[in-house]
Amino acid sequence: MATIQFYVEMNARTTTVILFRTSECIFSFLLSVFVGAALQRLSHSNQHASQKTMLLLTASIGAFYFFLGAYETSSLSDVYSNIFKICILLSGINIGSALQPVGLTGGIACGKSSVASLLLRPLQAGKNYCNGDKNIAVVDVDGIAHSILDVDGLAYKKIVKEFGSYDIFDSDHASGPPEDNSSAGRVINEKSSLKVSDVASNTKRPINRKKLGQVIFGDATKRRKLNGITHPLITQLMLWEMIKLKVLSRYKVVVVDIPLLFEGRLQQLFGFVVVVACSPDNQYSRLRERNPDLSEKECRERIASQIPVSYKVERADYVVFNDAGRQELEKSVDDLMSKLLGTFDFNFVAQVICIFCSIVLVLTKFGSGSGNDL
Repeated sequence: MATIQFYVEMNARTTTVILFRTSECIFSFLLSVFVGAALQRLSHSNQHASQKTMLLLTASIGAFYFFLGAYETSSLSDVYSNIFKICILLSGINIGSALQPVGLTGGIACGKSSVASLLLRPLQAGKNYCNGDKNIAVVDVDGIAHSILDVDGLAYKKIVKEFGSYDIFDSDHASGPPEDNSSAGRVINEKSSLKVSDVASNTKRPINRKKLGQVIFGDATKRRKLNGITHPLITQLMLWEMIKLKVLSRYKVVVVDIPLLFEGRLQQLFGFVVVVACSPDNQYSRLRERNPDLSEKECRERIASQIPVSYKVERADYVVFNDAGRQELEKSVDDLMSKLLGTFDFNFVAQVICIFCSIVLVLTKFGSGSGNDL
């Protein structure tokens, strides 16, 4: 009985230690993610003094937690444990840094896509950046939104299930004569050229984004349903791309091209926000030129459906004005790239310090003969 009780107590003690160590690792990782995010925000010079103080305090708390534990180490096994913690700190800092990318946004037809393409230019004479050296990468959120609507996309089946009773499919792939977009938004019934049975048997027909937009435009309930399907998927894929490009592919700067940054209240997800702006007259004329199928009223409605550009400009860390032509735009983007690539990298310094401290920790404990304490 005494032996059984001994083993029960040992198992309980082991389980408690495992749970404690696991909880400690999870806490350490989450804390290091916050430290990484704070350091990434600190890397941008536009932060106010009070914000910089809070960010430094966050980073200091994280460093104090890790290195206090390392200082109190009493055995070689604890040294290995603390080195493991430092590895967690390094990975957490990297991921935290990746979760504070540069956000590129602006009003519709202001030239945001032009700025994104200019950011990906190859090396130019006299410039101190080269995207072939993995300095700048751009995540296209619009591209992600398009991909999940493809017939093999993550949102296709859910959208067909929710909106398949409306004329939302690409008419080029339909059997019979082509239909015009004036039927978009119409519920399919016995009198429609598209029957419910056709929808059920043609679940792999491409979704027409314009028709889908006409279905939800002006209907808040339908728009909420569609956003409830697409937004979580877009966010997940966007976060994965951010982490992959920053942590795995090691790009110095990751820019997320996201049209509705302010509309989605996502400012806190970005360490630096760039807004592309132009005058209301230029915005309207460019939209008419880009979308000749839209009427004057529809263009005005599209512009009015977004938060005003002036509001975004006031809350931006950097503004690219796109009113003076291509040459001036290229010059503004050059200035932006120099700023992004010229920021002080606090995360790199933090990682160097972590590696240095882990080496000092091992050398100190081996030198003091702590191996005998095992």
